Amino acid sequence: MAITNTGTNTLSSNLKSILPKCDKIDALVGYFYFSGFKDLHNELKDKQIRILVGMDIDKKIIDKVSVLKDLNFDSHVVETNISSRAGAKTDYIDTFSQIFNDTDYFDNEESQKAFEIFLDKIKDGSLQIKKTAEPDHSKFYILNKIDTSDGQKGYVVIGSSNLSESGLKGQREFNILLEENHHYDKQVTYFEDHWNDENNITITDIESSDNFIKEIKSKIWL
Repeated sequence: MAITNTGTNTLSSNLKSILPKCDKIDALVGYFYFSGFKDLHNELKDKQIRILVGMDIDKKIIDKVSVLKDLNFDSHVVETNISSRAGAKTDYIDTFSQIFNDTDYFDNEESQKAFEIFLDKIKDGSLQIKKTAEPDHSKFYILNKIDTSDGQKGYVVIGSSNLSESGLKGQREFNILLEENHHYDKQVTYFEDHWNDENNITITDIESSDNFIKEIKSKIWL
């Protein structure tokens, strides 16, 4: 099934339909910032989530966010230049925080609720984020089904969408929803191999969650 983000056929609406059947979602995307989580927060609040981020946002464009409210970050991804592991984590948190502060995506009660869920999941370790050491342009999502009595293990979405509001529904994309087990097994193996790469930079997990939350709260205007 093709998902093009036209009309009601958005990645957001499809994920919102599928997620209640699932207990876990893994994603390898170019970038992930809060707008993507916010859009799906009600469906994600009780899920185990692992996000592997393969690219960065061009720092030159970040300063323009407050002026260009509808800026499409997909056009401004750049390959990561890692001078140190600690530096890569700091850069990610700084960019995440600046986008949060400089957009108007967060100025309502529902957004605050979504942010509380985001922090709760970081704290309990049910949302983990890693950064690839090498640039990775891949974009796919793996959703693990709870009830597999029909023989189906889960769902895979492969295509062009980053985990952002624009990637989920705000702009035209092309993604394919796959339900066959051989696609699921192949992507699970691929994701696990990349997730467990010892060269990855951990942005947040259960061991580092307190520090991540402290850093985010110190930089975000709430």
